[in-house]
Amino acid sequence: MAGESVIAEPVVPGLGSPVDMDALREAVEFLRPALHADGGDLILMEVDREGVVAVELVGACGTCPLSVVTMTAGIEALFKQRVPGVTGVVARTPTVQLPGYD
Repeated sequence: MAGESVIAEPVVPGLGSPVDMDALREAVEFLRPALHADGGDLILMEVDREGVVAVELVGACGTCPLSVVTMTAGIEALFKQRVPGVTGVVARTPTVQLPGYD
């Protein structure tokens, strides 16, 4: 995962989003080494008008039983501390389309 972009394109802030996107990207880059050390990573999915950041934990972090703790005590706490405008963080799970089940 090293060297891959952590930010899925495009990260779409809502109109009038209060979140400082540069600070958000810096906070994500700050987190990456710890997530990589556990075999995982983080993808920013969306930022809404209320300052809620949606992320997807991937790799080992996506299936870890402690991901709820990582999300609230780690990621959300860090974002609220370092990123002006962040009011919360929510986890998104990938949508999987199975063949033949349209």
